[in-house]
Amino acid sequence: MKQATLAASQDLAQADLELMRADLARQQQLARQGVATQANLDAARRQELTARSKVTELDNQHRLAGAERDVLLAQKASVERALGFAEIRAPYDLRINSVSATPGQYVARGQTLLEAEGIDAVEVAAQFPMGRIGPLLRLAGDGMTVLDLKARVRLVATDHEVVWAAAVDRVGDAIDTRTQSATVVVRVDGPQAAATAGQRPPLRRNMFVEVLLSAPPIQALIAPADAVRDGTGLVVGADGMLEKRKLTLGFRTQDLAVVTTGLSAGDRLVITAPTVAVPGMRVSPIEDTARKAALIADATGQAQAPGAGQGSGRGTPAEGVAK
Repeated sequence: MKQATLAASQDLAQADLELMRADLARQQQLARQGVATQANLDAARRQELTARSKVTELDNQHRLAGAERDVLLAQKASVERALGFAEIRAPYDLRINSVSATPGQYVARGQTLLEAEGIDAVEVAAQFPMGRIGPLLRLAGDGMTVLDLKARVRLVATDHEVVWAAAVDRVGDAIDTRTQSATVVVRVDGPQAAATAGQRPPLRRNMFVEVLLSAPPIQALIAPADAVRDGTGLVVGADGMLEKRKLTLGFRTQDLAVVTTGLSAGDRLVITAPTVAVPGMRVSPIEDTARKAALIADATGQAQAPGAGQGSGRGTPAEGVAK
């Protein structure tokens, strides 16, 4: 608007200048003919100078207005660019946990706007006591690492349990000095996809869960760890005689022992210390079916407590250090 006004004023001033120049030319012509006086000629020159000065002033104002317009356009572009940052787009779907900013608030650089978490996957950092993962790797075979183990995340509810399939993502590079445990991080994809109200909750931040690691199943002779003492065990032979036999263990956990030599399929291992019988006596063994079923469940990872071929750790999902 300002530039349009200045342009109209320039046109009027330029027309006035042309008139003053024409009048000056007439006065000069009359002065050469001796008709016009010197005073009239000077007055015409003064009017022409005044009109030219007015045109020059308006021309300068027009250029200044153009420069001011360029500055304002640059400021506008800067503000528009800043407003473009007011719209925040996440690269993936999020669940908003808390919002720190309010509408219309100026937000400085480095200020927290909101806290959110992704819903595509959840990471659980669980701590495993030293020595519990080693037997799993030995079961898995040569060349196997922690990343090759299978993982499950389990939430024990009041009347049922919820299990999510997981994959070992990475292993922490430090040992907890207080608990002497290693951190294993597992990843659960789609933790909310199979959620059912009242039955299967979504896996969320700060939920206390249990991480189960398991090795591929193998054929092995499993015995209760307390049935093998100092590398020997009591075995009932085919003739019913009680004998002490040397047993070699592949490894031992809290509850189970993997026997590599000294036992064969069908041998009867005494798992309860006899109070009267001694090696060399003929005995009539009784099979403890309940203990056998618990032993099988423990060895195959079906029991509630972790056993051979399985390790467990406590953790909390999402970011942060597991409890």
